[in-house]
Order: sequence, then C-alpha cells, then structure tokens
Amino acid sequence: NHWKYEYVKCDNWVDATDKLESGAIDLLAPAQHTDALDERFDYAVLTMGTEAAAIYTKASHTDFLYEDFDAMNGLVYGCAENSTFAKKFVGEYTVQNGMDPEIKYYANTTELREALNKGEVDAIVTNIMFAADDLKLLGWFTPLPVYYIAQKGNQALLNDLDKAMMEIMVKEPSFIANLESQYFPIYDSTHITYAEMQYVDTLPEINVGYIANQNPLAYENEETGEYDGITSKVVNKIAENAGIQMKFIPLYADNLNRDFLRENHIHVLANYDYNEASNNEDFRFSQPYMELTQIFAVPQNLDFDASSALRVAMPATETNMAESLKAKYNAFDIIFYDTMEDCFAAVKSGEADIVSGKRYTIDPLLAKPRYQDMRIVQAHGIDSEVSIAVFLPQLTK
Repeated sequence: NHWKYEYVKCDNWVDATDKLESGAIDLLAPAQHTDALDERFDYAVLTMGTEAAAIYTKASHTDFLYEDFDAMNGLVYGCAENSTFAKKFVGEYTVQNGMDPEIKYYANTTELREALNKGEVDAIVTNIMFAADDLKLLGWFTPLPVYYIAQKGNQALLNDLDKAMMEIMVKEPSFIANLESQYFPIYDSTHITYAEMQYVDTLPEINVGYIANQNPLAYENEETGEYDGITSKVVNKIAENAGIQMKFIPLYADNLNRDFLRENHIHVLANYDYNEASNNEDFRFSQPYMELTQIFAVPQNLDFDASSALRVAMPATETNMAESLKAKYNAFDIIFYDTMEDCFAAVKSGEADIVSGKRYTIDPLLAKPRYQDMRIVQAHGIDSEVSIAVFLPQLTK
C-alpha cells in the first residue's frame, strides 16, 4: 500500500482504544471480536495473528509449577475487568481443572502488573504476548484470532489493509506464524507436567488419522506420500515436544466413520471440527488449535444484504457449515458444487450470486486476475475450529 507509519505509544489497552476512538490513531491491533468493540469500531476481515490467555507469576516463584492445579487452587489471581480472558478463566479454565481460587479485579493491565509486582496477587491472567524474563508461565488457554480495527466508518482504510494482507498470505502462507515465532517464542515453547511425562513413558505408537484433501490444511503429499499441510506441522510438533511416536493414516469422506476408525486401530484424529464436540460422544476433543474463518466472496457491484434471498455457492464438502450458515442467514439459498473453482464459476455464469467458504480456500482464487472484481465480506459468528480428537471406542476396545 506504500503507507507511511507513525507509531503512537499507549499506556494500556483502554488507553489505546480511547485514542483510536478519538482519532489520535488510525489503526489498532491486536483486537479480539467482542460485542463491546464491535459497537465502537470496524474490523478488518482477515486475521493478523493469534493470541491466547496466560497465567503468569513472578519468575522468582520457583515453587510454583506449570499446571500443578492443586497448588494453583490456593493462589490469589489478578484479572483485568471486562477482559475476555478473565471471563474464560473464571467460566471455563477453573471449572475444567477443579479450581475455585480467590480473584481480584483491576481496571487495566498496567494496574494488573503492578499488583503482581507489589505482591497483592500471586499470579495474573493476561495476554500471553506479555511474556517477559521476570515472569513465569503457569498455564495458557483459549487461543483466539485477532484483527486490526479502525474508527467506525473508516472501511476504505480496512479494505486496503485486507487486500494487502491477502496478497501477503497467498504468496507466503506462513508469514504470520513466522512472525509469531520470531517475536513471541513462548508460542513454540513446551511445558509438560510431571504427571504427563510419566504417562508418555507408558504409551505405545499412536495411530493418528488425518482428514485429507484439505490443501493447504491437510493432505497427502504426492511426492512423498506423507501427511503434509498446516495441521501436520502442529501435530508433528506435538509429537516431537512430548516424545510421542505417531503413525499417520489419511482419511477420506468414504472411510471417515466409526467402523473404519476402530478396524484400523486409529486412536486420534489430527484435524477434526471442534464444533462437533457437543454432539459426538465417540470423541474427546482438545482445545481448538486453529480457527478457520468463514467468509463470502461477493461481486463488487452487488450490495450485500444479509436478509436478502441470495443464491450462495458452496463446496459439497461443507454441508455442516451450510447448516450453520442457513440458520444465521435464513433467506439464503445454498447451492452445492464439487469444488471451490466451480463455486466461483457459478457466480461468473449467473447461476449463483455469491460464494461462501473457508478463507484459505477463497484467498488463492481472489488473487487471480479473473476474480479481481470480487471482494470479501466477513461471515460473523459461524467460524469453525480445528482440534485434535481422541477416539474413545478405540481406547475401550
């Protein structure tokens, strides 16, 4: 975009959002999607990275161990008021891990850090990006996508930003992941509890199934015949860091069923839809490790109206997502096609009005000259998440 930047120092997140709202700054990141921020600001469509909640204590507290929940239950925690991470800590993390600790609330992250330094609290719940040499990680949870935000009505600025980000991601898909590894090495660090280390020593080789034909997410490499793609990097890193031996087995639509998994002794699925967790008793799911953004590709000359009776082209592999889309946009008419290329062709021929799909499948097509007359519109509230799923019937066979 050939922009020239001026960086403005902000004391904390509250100060930063106030500066953005007043016009003292034009762009701000990283911002989670929350109702409070949605009311005040406009969002970019494309994510600029991932952040997560972290529990930090002073590095000098050598007696506090990573995810030693019995000991952590007796600590006093500091949280920032109205923080998404604080709500997740109280409503999910403590419940899941049998904790009922004392919690103190502070107006912003500046006061939160001061409370830890003064000894008012034993640990703080904050952004994992606040990692520092004088802090020690006790646990982390709830990875969330984050975005650039701008003043309400400044959509032209965000459109230019999204276009530039899309070009970067098409040319270098690992660009954001590489930046996070470079500047936030804590994302790549491994923290294993003593109990986990003892358990790993007892494990045999684990058969891991992966849902293939999802390039670049997960696929069978034609040259090597091995599991490849974004999710393979995640799962292989887990195996390396935890010392677990894994064998990878590709899965396709015709064999992704309970009987096949059991007959082939598959213990784990590497890239399963976390949205299935609530209605599938055969699996126990990890926390999601990736969010897949659902978007629309819309002709530039079409006035997108979520309440209009639009014909939406979608790949046939996204039937579950189509149900969620139909529930939110009940006036839409969903039409299935074999591939994403077919979906775009349907819009070009007039058979469909718009396309809906995962960002990683739409971005490469929008980068082609033929589709330069189409733009991205965010499909809010229906994104899907990828997690690792343990196949319970295999464990009880």
